[in-house]
Amino acid sequence: MTERKIEKAKRLFIAGDFKGSLGIYKSFPYGFTKEEKRSIEIAHESLAGNKDFYEHIGINTTLMLKEAKEIIAVKYINN
Repeated sequence: MTERKIEKAKRLFIAGDFKGSLGIYKSFPYGFTKEEKRSIEIAHESLAGNKDFYEHIGINTTLMLKEAKEIIAVKYINN
């Protein structure tokens, strides 16, 4: 049986692979507000090596990663 995207994303998140899990969550077409989706996308991009770019334009990437983790935990892990 093949693993569904949501199951894989949860498994990666719980295992500590935030980059991998955020990469899947950011592709979800719904389930997040515009602001939540932005936090998830920026957190993923920061982990993918674009942290300096976002910090250069004044975005707190540490805060974005923290927010993204909280969003995922509340919506998908702790429900």
